[in-house]
Amino acid sequence: MRASLSGLGLLAIPLLAAGSGVAQQPFGVDTTFRTPIATQGVGSLYELPDGKLLVAGDMTFPDLANPKGLARLNSDGSRDPTFEASVLGRSRIKWWMDRFYVSTSGTVRRVLADGTWDSSFIEMNAGPYFSSLQGGDYHLYPDGRVLMCGLHDLQDSIRGFMGLHSLIWFGNQGYLDTTQIHRKCNGTIYSLYQLPDGKFICSGFMTEYDGQPANGVIRIHANGDLDTTFHTEVMGFGWPGEFHLQADGKLICAGFFKWGTIPDTLSIVRLLPNGDLDPTFNNDLQTLYTYDPDEAIAPIAVIRPLDATRFIIGGAFTFVDGEPRGSIAVIDTAGQLVADQFVGAACGPFDYGVSTYATIGDIARASDGSWYIGGSYHGYTDGTVNDTLQRMVTRLYGLDVGVQEEETTTPRIMVYPNPGTDRLKVSWTGTPSASKICLLDATGRAVAVMKASANEMNLDTGQLACGVYTVVVTTPTGRSATKWIKQ
Repeated sequence: MRASLSGLGLLAIPLLAAGSGVAQQPFGVDTTFRTPIATQGVGSLYELPDGKLLVAGDMTFPDLANPKGLARLNSDGSRDPTFEASVLGRSRIKWWMDRFYVSTSGTVRRVLADGTWDSSFIEMNAGPYFSSLQGGDYHLYPDGRVLMCGLHDLQDSIRGFMGLHSLIWFGNQGYLDTTQIHRKCNGTIYSLYQLPDGKFICSGFMTEYDGQPANGVIRIHANGDLDTTFHTEVMGFGWPGEFHLQADGKLICAGFFKWGTIPDTLSIVRLLPNGDLDPTFNNDLQTLYTYDPDEAIAPIAVIRPLDATRFIIGGAFTFVDGEPRGSIAVIDTAGQLVADQFVGAACGPFDYGVSTYATIGDIARASDGSWYIGGSYHGYTDGTVNDTLQRMVTRLYGLDVGVQEEETTTPRIMVYPNPGTDRLKVSWTGTPSASKICLLDATGRAVAVMKASANEMNLDTGQLACGVYTVVVTTPTGRSATKWIKQ
């Protein structure tokens, strides 16, 4: 049996209220998760297989005398005392084998799973030839080697690497890699983003790279040579620090920067493969910050794919294209604000020293479909629930929060191909009579509901938008749901 979604019509039935009742709203604040972090903020999040959360930043806890750069949180947000909270990190957690790397203000460290320093990877400044100055981003290779940017001093006279360098390779024990050609620019490289072909996007303050003209965003080959087929006009003021490569080869760049002769400061653009602005993207998306009138333009600090057609963005903004958004919003792949997400949501302001913060610096999708946001803020409202006790890290319910998935072997659903395109085959176990299939989009809206008299149905999904869907099968003996992705 094959059904076309266009011919079935949409049945207005309250599917999300089935089972034990309607659950929390998508992207609603999970008030069962609250951290004790008092100040100053969190810059990196990493969920562990057991559901606990590694956090890095500049943090104070009420039960610890000194600020910490690393901590591990339990599933309710409390600090895990079995993890050695320490000053070993600050941002950019990257897991490797049974331990992880984390950046500091000037270098990169390797840390054991219990939070203690991995002494098999030295403090970089302890090795010959290298002295850290201004830290930046880093790339972790599968074998544990590190490529680090920033601005640092090399004193390797044997191989001729003397003075300030901005791209530096290290071996997997933390020593300077003397087999590499380290690179210079006339400024500082702050961000690295590896492309699937092994090349890197680098961004920062510079007008020259290895003696060649180069603006604030460049593309380099895997060995560090400049890719002269890529040219941008990011120059002079600010730089993009977040990147996302689309399947079509176009590159989304987010941050806080100037472009060529465009008078306005930009926060997000999309580049063609040669580095030119993509005119089909909303390169003028405006993100504003209103807590401090002297800093009206707010950077986008993080961008994460939500599904095939949308991105979550976070930063210090309070307005996006004139619409109120409290540090978090959703845009589509054309750069347009999605009007029905995070309406009324906001991070609460946090006064620290002479500054007011309400900033999201990292966003991470959890294994159960929920989302973690981390930054510098006190309190979070999702537009309905205002939880004033949220601190620096918040867990939000996922888009499928309204789907009640039951622990039952009847029915057991199979969907294929998954991911798929314009065809979807759904089969299930259990009693076939009076079975019902419902297809929900990422917002929990039913895009199709149909009855079936057999344990299998072929659907024509050609008219559906790309994204993540939930297939729900209900039989007289049970109900189950599973995910399907349309590419």
